[in-house]
Amino acid sequence: YDATGTLTHFLEAPTMHHIPKNDMHVFTQPHLLVTQPDQEPWDIHADYGTAVSKGQTITLDQHVQINQRKNNEDTVLKTEHLTYYPQEKKAMSSDEVTVTQGDSHIHSKGMVADLAENHIHLLQARGRHVRNTA
Repeated sequence: YDATGTLTHFLEAPTMHHIPKNDMHVFTQPHLLVTQPDQEPWDIHADYGTAVSKGQTITLDQHVQINQRKNNEDTVLKTEHLTYYPQEKKAMSSDEVTVTQGDSHIHSKGMVADLAENHIHLLQARGRHVRNTA
């Protein structure tokens, strides 16, 4: 929650284990919801995840998928590894990333996503963009 009591993040998982030695939390099938005023939420899923430094860094692994639905169209990002920084609402990956929006498909080696600003920067992109004529 932010200072006004508005939900900014929500994390749930079927199982979570706390490792006190290094203050790490390990999750299976984590589901993270990232909200921002005046925009649709980002919905993030993965097979596995860890949170360290009191949740300041969340690492998601295997079948990571980020979805956002706007104007009845989904933007979907898929990768195998993602690091998310909740305070900045930034997500990063140096792995292969596939972005799909409608009939457009873009592949990239790495990305930086500012979820608060609704901006995705693809580091080495190639793909096919189909212009929406509606």
